[in-house]
This record gives sequence, structure tokens and C-alpha cells, in this order.
Amino acid sequence: FPVTIQEVKEYNITDSAAPIIGNDGKMVGVIMVFSDVTEKYQKTKALRQSEEKLRQIIENSINVFYTHDANHKLTFISPQIYDLLGYTDAESLEDWRKFLSNNPINDQGIQNTILALETGIHQPTFLLELKHKTGRRITVEVRESPVVVDGKVVAIVGSFNDISSKVDAERRIKESEEKFRNIFDYSLDAILLMEGPTIIECNQSALRIFGCNPDQIVGHPIQNFCPESQSSGECSNSLAIELIEAANLGLSQHFEWLHQRMDGTLFNAEVSLNRIELQNKFFLQAIVRDITARKQAEEKLRVNEEKFRAILENMSEGVLLSDIEDSIIYANHQVFEMF
Repeated sequence: FPVTIQEVKEYNITDSAAPIIGNDGKMVGVIMVFSDVTEKYQKTKALRQSEEKLRQIIENSINVFYTHDANHKLTFISPQIYDLLGYTDAESLEDWRKFLSNNPINDQGIQNTILALETGIHQPTFLLELKHKTGRRITVEVRESPVVVDGKVVAIVGSFNDISSKVDAERRIKESEEKFRNIFDYSLDAILLMEGPTIIECNQSALRIFGCNPDQIVGHPIQNFCPESQSSGECSNSLAIELIEAANLGLSQHFEWLHQRMDGTLFNAEVSLNRIELQNKFFLQAIVRDITARKQAEEKLRVNEEKFRAILENMSEGVLLSDIEDSIIYANHQVFEMF
């Protein structure tokens, strides 16, 4: 109990008392012994406050805290385990490996814990996949350390937190990247990634279409694969700069272009030029389709149509063509002469 001395300072003391017995056997007084335990009391109070703070941290943390002995049996686990795995803390005081799924990632975590128990050395953070009471799988990130007493590891203390949503997001990103990488790699069209006019990446079809190897195209401007002039007679370089500047402003560009292969041969192409954002930075993506065969077919058709028209125009008979709705779509000059 506290005692105030001269109303200046408070002490915590313990006391003991014993009766004083006179010669006649009657109690004639009491002897009391006091001990100053103020320092011990203050340390005990500070320890309790520290334990209370620790309890508040553990109970209100999103992490699950645990300890297990050298035989892997859990000796303590915080109440958050119920929200995470559906087990009460009392139900969880078993071999922690019971809660693992059959995912191979768990092998590394088991090995890390065994090494910590054998060597007393703190091991790197690792991942585990745990099984919920319902069978659902949960990925957690684990941090733990060995407890060494007199040179011997007697326990492991650690914590883990649920990173399932993070792992799932990373998996979806990876799948998306793989999907677009496959589109990029296996597209029959040339796909160029550009920073301004400079090509910084291309797919295999680009190498095939432009007849070059990666060193001849990556790091070089797109103008290297253009003739001096386009079919219209306009300067290729000037037109390319205009199109690139417009695309850099976010205006999609779709046009036909006369390109030049590495060996100097020309080919007609259909080009789609768009601005894209990657890792918070803007680039240009050009999709180049070789339409040489289509142009040749169109030219052949045009020539054949001219030959056919010449034949019809020089016939002595009148020739009239109509569609299925009886609308006239062609008549040679003899028809007009007759009517």
C-alpha cells in the first residue's frame, strides 16, 4: 500500500507484523517491519502496461501472430486465425503443417523453418498456401525468427498476413501480359513499338516483312524503312513526321504507306498508328500489314475490267447489265444508239 512521507513522495511498501508477548503471556505490543518495494512496483506496472500495449497490437493487427515449438506444434496463435482460416485459436494449436495445401510453394517455407530450428539463424520471408476450413486456398506471407535460449532453439515466433488478393492480381496481370505477348509474337502483321520515330521493339513478323534482323530495326527510325517519296510524290520523311506528331497527340492514324525492305524492294502497306500507355509513359504502336498481294489483285482486276469494257464497247450488239432488282448498272454505247 502507498505511504506518504512528509507529504512529499509516495512509496510502495510491503509490511509484516508480529505480536510482542509479555512475561505474563499477554500481548503488550506489535512489531512491524516495512520494506520499500516502489522500484519493483513501478517495474511491474510498466511490464503490465507493455503487455497491454502488445495485446492491443496483436488483437487489432491484420496479421496473425504465432509461436510453435521445435516439433512444429503451435503453442500460441492470435484470434485473427478464425477470420483467416475459420478455426478458433484453440482448434489451431496443432502441427502448423496441417493447415498447408499441396501447393509446391510450401516446400520452401517448410525448409526455411527447418533451417531456422537447426541453425538458430533468421530466414528470409516466404510464402505459404493455407487451406481454409471450407477448403478455400489462401496465400500468406510469413516472417518468423527462432527463439534461442542457452544456445538452443526452443521455439519459433512469427506472423503472417493474407496476400491472396495481391497474388491473384499479379496472376491476372501475368496472364494478361502472356496473352498480349502471344498476340504480339504470333501476329501475321508487323507490330512496332516506337518512342517518337524510333523503333524500340518489334515482333517476328516485322523482321520477316521488312527483311531484317533485330539489330537492323531496333533502335533505328521508321524512316529507314521508307523510300524517299510516297506513291503520291510527297516526301516520306515529312509525311511520317506529321503522322507521328498527330498520333502522339492521341489521334489514331490509319493510312496506306509505301514501305521499303532492307534489300531496297518496295511494298504497299496498310498502317494503324496509335498512342498507348505503358508503365505511366506514352509510346506509339504501329501495326503494319503488307497489302502487296491485295494491291496486285486490285490492279489485275482493274486491267481485266478495262479489257472487258473495251470488248463490250467495240461490240456491234447492244449490251445491257442489270442487278437482281432490274436496275441498269451498265450499258455500252450501242444501246444508246439503238434507243
